[in-house]
Amino acid sequence: MAAKRFEPRAAAPFKSISALLLVATVAFSVFALMGGIYNLLERPFAMVSIGEGRWSFIYPGSINAQTLNESLVAAILYILGFAGLYLLHKSTRLVYRPREAYLNLIVGFSLVLLAVFYSLSLLNQKVG
Repeated sequence: MAAKRFEPRAAAPFKSISALLLVATVAFSVFALMGGIYNLLERPFAMVSIGEGRWSFIYPGSINAQTLNESLVAAILYILGFAGLYLLHKSTRLVYRPREAYLNLIVGFSLVLLAVFYSLSLLNQKVG
């Protein structure tokens, strides 16, 4: 009976490592852009009072301060924008499946427009 030879397995494919690196880069970018470092250092309130019995998650009149909920909304908008950009990129690789390519193109473009529109709207509400 011949002994089985040990054959080393191939290393993890480069594609999965690059995908993991991409996800980590996007996650760090979203954390930095949403104000995660500010949230860790300043520990802001979740809501602010803007009058008699009125509360808002947007810190009005100041672009240098933000609430915790405002940064979470910004994070959601950034994630939607990145997802839209990924779908736009994916649609360019689906040349031989035009229906799926058009669907990814439309959904990706809609997500990017949604993220840009609501990010600008959030910024306009902050400025006044």
